[in-house]
Amino acid sequence: KKIALFKEPVKEEDKRTSTRLRFKILERDKFTCQYCWIKSPDVVLHVDHKIPFSLGGKTVDENLITACAKCNLGKSNLFIT
Repeated sequence: KKIALFKEPVKEEDKRTSTRLRFKILERDKFTCQYCWIKSPDVVLHVDHKIPFSLGGKTVDENLITACAKCNLGKSNLFIT
């Protein structure tokens, strides 16, 4: 007998990082990309999931990191340790 398991749809608000949390992460990381060490204002910074949301990563402090646009977009949904 086969049982089909369905994952509940992810709420959009669970994916998003609040403005307050984004600023907290950027401040914690000293407005510096944690992959290539370039600093703001020389670059556009993103707040990135260490473990990608698409792979089950949560939107919590411990799973968020500051990344420049180039590093973040190049990384896509890869899990980098």
